[in-house]
Amino acid sequence: VPSPLEGTLSGVHPGQALALALNGRVAAVSVAYRNPGGGPVRFALLAPESAFRTGMNSARVFAVGGGAAHARLAALRTSVAGK
Repeated sequence: VPSPLEGTLSGVHPGQALALALNGRVAAVSVAYRNPGGGPVRFALLAPESAFRTGMNSARVFAVGGGAAHARLAALRTSVAGK
């Protein structure tokens, strides 16, 4: 059953475009944010059920740079908590 992936990021500013890759394919996009009370930069991503496979899944979060025609992905260090 798919579940939201959320956690904290380092080296990223609020508003940064993010992409979640599941098993080597981009499955969800979002933006980095900071809670109103402050704290670390965070992310929350929810991929569709079709992006998951039975058993273990590989998940990576990327910063998205460049324009729509020339998007670039840069892998990020994350602290992830599944719900």
